[in-house]
Amino acid sequence: MKKKFRIALLICFVLLIGTQFAAAGENQGLTVYNTRLVTNDKEATFIEGEVSEANGQSIILKAGLRVLAEKKLPDTGMPSKFKIKVPAENIGEKSASILYLVERKDGKNLSKGERVEIEYIERQKQTISTDSTEYAMTYPGLDACINAESTSGEKLIYTSSDPNVAEVDADGNITAKGEGEAEIFVKQIGSSAYEEVEEKVSVSVEAIDAYIVNFHSSDDEDAVTTQIIESDKAVNLDANTFENGSHKFLGWATEDGGLREFHDGDTVEDLAEKGETTDLYAVWTGDGAAAAIAWAVDIAADDSFAYGKKPAANAIGCYFCGTNCGPVKHNKPKGYEKTYVCLTFVAAAYAHGAEDPEVYYACSHGKMPLYENDKNFSQFSCWTKIGKCKNLSVNDLQPGDVIINWSAHSDNSGHTCMYIGGNDIVESSGGGWGANSIAVKHNAASGRLSRYGRDGKSYVMRYTGPNA
Repeated sequence: MKKKFRIALLICFVLLIGTQFAAAGENQGLTVYNTRLVTNDKEATFIEGEVSEANGQSIILKAGLRVLAEKKLPDTGMPSKFKIKVPAENIGEKSASILYLVERKDGKNLSKGERVEIEYIERQKQTISTDSTEYAMTYPGLDACINAESTSGEKLIYTSSDPNVAEVDADGNITAKGEGEAEIFVKQIGSSAYEEVEEKVSVSVEAIDAYIVNFHSSDDEDAVTTQIIESDKAVNLDANTFENGSHKFLGWATEDGGLREFHDGDTVEDLAEKGETTDLYAVWTGDGAAAAIAWAVDIAADDSFAYGKKPAANAIGCYFCGTNCGPVKHNKPKGYEKTYVCLTFVAAAYAHGAEDPEVYYACSHGKMPLYENDKNFSQFSCWTKIGKCKNLSVNDLQPGDVIINWSAHSDNSGHTCMYIGGNDIVESSGGGWGANSIAVKHNAASGRLSRYGRDGKSYVMRYTGPNA
């Protein structure tokens, strides 16, 4: 009777185990790998694998019916990897107990289970190689990089003994923070295949009387170059090395999108305090008002610029106005003459719009309906009237605005000037066509508004088209 009871109990036990795995049906994407590696200190090993879809289920590690460990997966609906630690007591001298992995959710098995056989394999020693074991740096100064690699090829961990002297990031880039000595520890934590290893490099930092200038490309690349400049010395800025397609480099601004304050290679002194960093941002043609002003100011200072010569059809120009002027006729809306009443139109649209649109200088003939008719003006989406001169003050202007003086004559224009900030303007004075007639006029914007405002038709326009 006892023998029959034992047999029945054994049958029930086998059926229970069989039901446990059969209930789930076939494996639904549970993959197991890296199962034959045990740490040589016999503390633990890891079983790794992946599922085809993670939806909050758990991976259960079992020995018979006993659960040893489990790993809950995220609910992403995406493939997911897992890693489960095998308790040390389940690792024998040469092998581990027979283990099973089961994918389970809400108490139900999603897979029939995977048998996991683990053998004892001693971990390999590994080394870390670096391109240098000593780094001499200055503060302020350029960053250094530890080019290191481990035998295993696994990710390295970097730490500094004194971050106040030298900081190090996750990629091994060292930044000097102050004078002194520090050590950078380079560590690989090991794995079931490799032992842990650590090396160190020494860093010495010397404080120097200098500051840092970061040059920004101010384009889609967002590149940065650095120059170390000694304090209390007049030094030339490094030449620009950036390129930005067809755009032409015009100089440097002290804020992104700001007006140019320095030309390429300008001599500077004490742009920042000792140990501090200052940033300069590239100004390119096409950068809106900042570029328009930079170009106009450069022309005003360029004695070689011959304003009276008609340039080729692909020379500097703008979208402004229409057609039927100059030696070449264009199929544009009838009655809109392509004209430049002053340097300011050329400069404003050159920088705002396309790099090299067609341009012809105005002849003294024909009427200018753009001035006379707001409806006509509104057809040109690149410019917007912001108000009449008599109703505006300098506080209403933005750098790059063009101030237009109405002319009752039947020719192309009266007079114009471009506001460049700080109550300053650029204009071509006296009706001249040579370089000497183009100049920067300081503290003149308010006076032009007042004088032009005596005629109720004089106004200010602002570029609102592409690149504004």
